[in-house]
Amino acid sequence: MPQDGVIMTAQTLDFIDLFVLRARRIGAHSMAKDRAALRQLGQFTMSGTIALDGTMEMTRSLPEEEVFESLAARVRPLLVKTESVHHGAVLDVIEDKLLSADLPSDDKSALTEDLATLREDWSRFDTDSDTVLGFSMQSSLLDGTEATPQVSDTQLASAWLYGDVVHVDLRGKKTDGQLFPVKERFAAAVMYFSLVADLALTTLDYLKVLDKLGALALSPQALDEPVVVAASELVDTASAFIADVGTPAPDLSVSAGDAPEGFKQLTVVDVLRMDPRNEVDFVLEDETGQQVASYAAAVSNRRQADGRLFWSALIENVLEIELSFSASGETLADGRLENVGAHTESNSTLLTEAELQQQLASSSRASFVVTGLPFATLGIPDVTEGAVAAREVELETLRDLVAIEKATQTNLSPLHGSYTNSARVELRVARLLWEGKIVRFTPGPLSAVAASRTIPEVVLRSERMFTVGQVEVPFPRVLLHHPDAHATSVTPTPESNPSTDDLVLVVPEGEVFVAWAPDLVTVQPGFEVSSASRWNLSHLDDANYEFGN
Repeated sequence: MPQDGVIMTAQTLDFIDLFVLRARRIGAHSMAKDRAALRQLGQFTMSGTIALDGTMEMTRSLPEEEVFESLAARVRPLLVKTESVHHGAVLDVIEDKLLSADLPSDDKSALTEDLATLREDWSRFDTDSDTVLGFSMQSSLLDGTEATPQVSDTQLASAWLYGDVVHVDLRGKKTDGQLFPVKERFAAAVMYFSLVADLALTTLDYLKVLDKLGALALSPQALDEPVVVAASELVDTASAFIADVGTPAPDLSVSAGDAPEGFKQLTVVDVLRMDPRNEVDFVLEDETGQQVASYAAAVSNRRQADGRLFWSALIENVLEIELSFSASGETLADGRLENVGAHTESNSTLLTEAELQQQLASSSRASFVVTGLPFATLGIPDVTEGAVAAREVELETLRDLVAIEKATQTNLSPLHGSYTNSARVELRVARLLWEGKIVRFTPGPLSAVAASRTIPEVVLRSERMFTVGQVEVPFPRVLLHHPDAHATSVTPTPESNPSTDDLVLVVPEGEVFVAWAPDLVTVQPGFEVSSASRWNLSHLDDANYEFGN
């Protein structure tokens, strides 16, 4: 035993004692004192709050970065191959001492198995590798371009430690970690280095067992020398998708928007149905008993009040129906329809609700089916032809709004207020243009300005906003064209330089100008204007409806 006052160094202590000192310093860290909490940080977990429109807020709880940096710094030497306390070198020394130890065969066999487990666990931690411990990441633009490679949690964590904390310049596989923002590198580092810290403490526990059994002797300094001076969340809004276990992870080099192949978007109904007690099917039938539609619904609420049992079911994440029953033991009677409510916070949920209402209008009764048996049946009143027509118009309008939201990657305000046929036409034309279509536009006449004594091939109209009900909708920049357009009026533009003419352009009777968005589609010369997309709106004849003058 060294004399008092002798400073312990790497030259006076062996690898195992140095490892013990380092592991004790790790264990003294405030984040490592609670082993259960440390292990929790080593698990890739997130909590989520899902909205009725399918978007999900995902939360990952993180420690303060400044605090965690110190834990990662204490762990780092165990992962550096040139350090005396690198786990590989330490395990080799432990194995040598265990082989030469005079122990009962059963004890030696058990300790050898434990050492093999430790070696296997440590082998996963190589900061120069791209090993996936819990997850990997890939990112791209929404159109699928600029996709990154798959980057493992090891690469992200290593990039944080060596690029954000202790160094700047990265080499090797660590460099791909810098393809992602520091928050993602740090989130991976929390999991990665928490696992290493816990494994270091597990190895320390193993060494103490070997010391107690006499397989090796830890120095008092390694066990007693002071090792320290004694003196929170990420929120992302996204959509969550689920698939059967074993489904390949989607490749983000494809366009975002729709659910990846084999996946479906996670909804509130899906979450509720994870509890089998909440599973219920909503079945619609016509007057002959033929099934019109069936929806996987979920019980959203159960309560008792005034001697009655109240029971609510959520259908398609938008329609909530509440029933009540008198309850006597296990017998339910006197069923009543208490309330029908809709959860429609966006155009997509409004569309889902309108589609469901259309199915209800074509049905005579609706049944709630639990474990294959009808639980309650409701009669559906007849709907007038006028109401059916109004629903068809509403459906078309909502589908156009949702399509424009998808094409422009924006969220419009939910449809509200009345609107005219003119607004419907403008909305349908805008949708077709945003989708890259050539569309019938107007019979004219059109006002235009062109160089003197010329008839322009195309007329430009700038991008603008228009209103449907109380919704502001973007209309793209368009070019208007007809091969046989001619001027009925030509007036020199006053004080123009170079000189231009103000024109009034018309097309042959029965013809129309066509339009396209040049930022979205390239039109080849000589295309047939007769092939332009029609509006195809119900209860409106686009052949006789003037628009766009």
